[in-house]
Amino acid sequence: MKIKNLIEIRWHGRGGQGVKTASFLLAEAMINCNVEAQGFPEYGPEKSGAPVSAYNRISKKRILTRTGIKNPEVVVILDPSMISKDNDFKNPLNSIWNTGVTEKTIIIANLPRDFPENNCSTEKIYTIDATSIARKLIGKPIPNTTLIGALIKVLKLDLKTLEKSFRSRLEKKLPPKIVDGNIKCIEEGYNNFKIFNS
Repeated sequence: MKIKNLIEIRWHGRGGQGVKTASFLLAEAMINCNVEAQGFPEYGPEKSGAPVSAYNRISKKRILTRTGIKNPEVVVILDPSMISKDNDFKNPLNSIWNTGVTEKTIIIANLPRDFPENNCSTEKIYTIDATSIARKLIGKPIPNTTLIGALIKVLKLDLKTLEKSFRSRLEKKLPPKIVDGNIKCIEEGYNNFKIFNS
């Protein structure tokens, strides 16, 4: 799999939404494709509903840093409640995830409504109702695998190659029906996100 240069990704969500799992799944899949990768979480109190962040670095060269990511190329938002409803990107609520976002940052959001466009510098925004897709396909409102699918498409990665690794990892922890549902979520995310602003 070809990676042009270092890609830094920051995930934001709440405990129980699979933020940490998403970063681990992606990192392991990239490593299995002979690409350098990191995946690690950062969180405060470990309880359901508490804000959680996680990070990925993907590179064709060895990755030497282990710090958190301040200026990500991609921000993935798992929880719609972290995004203000007033259409103002600078609303303090959005500061949970918009720190370090520039006009070049790609934003992928789990959002069934329009993204707050006013005062937003970035021109690359993708949205998908990942929670509804997860409820339909796995019976739980866990949006992480749907957003992984959207991320793979946006970064122009090879879905079929990565799917093999995702399936292998998920099969170690989940029953076959849930594994199949998560793979379908990845495919739905890959095929059905909305380009809100480009």
